[in-house]
Amino acid sequence: MAAPQPRIGNWYRLSGGELFEVVAIDDDEGSIDIQYFDGTVEEMDRDDWESQWDDGALEAAQKATQLMPQFSKAWNNLGSAYRGKLQYPESESAYKRATQLDPNYADAYFNLGILYLDAKQMPGTDLITKLNTAINYFNKYKQLAGYRLIKVDPVDTYVAEARTGIDREQKRILRMQKQQQRGQPKPAPAGKTGEK
Repeated sequence: MAAPQPRIGNWYRLSGGELFEVVAIDDDEGSIDIQYFDGTVEEMDRDDWESQWDDGALEAAQKATQLMPQFSKAWNNLGSAYRGKLQYPESESAYKRATQLDPNYADAYFNLGILYLDAKQMPGTDLITKLNTAINYFNKYKQLAGYRLIKVDPVDTYVAEARTGIDREQKRILRMQKQQQRGQPKPAPAGKTGEK
């Protein structure tokens, strides 16, 4: 499994290590500041992040929700671990559990938006519904996280991507409808019966 993108406030476990939270990311220096559960703070290079990521993330996240069932961040991390394994219904359930525990947990809404944007299919939804759901979750994220968003936030790019996907799908549906109509006989014009 590829290393997940580190997000401030999310909890992770690296190979052979303890649970920790990402507390700061410095893209200019390529470093990530992490804080372990015991309070110890450490800086990690981006390369170390990539090389040390453990494929046992799902098991670690499951264990965290067992140890701390009322901790919304643990459920959010479990959702991310399931998403990494392409287990979308389980991912959605875990993210939603995080929002039930903390209705103001912006990151869980962001992750739900990413889930609906990236998943090939979500059970019981067509593509347009799936992308509209992603937009709704991104808007909820923006509403809750407005104080910490940067002027040009990446979430705006994701919303634009979803809207483009909706437009593309609507055009595809329209083309299919036109093709189906071409294959059917044309109805007789109104008022003409064909008799002489």
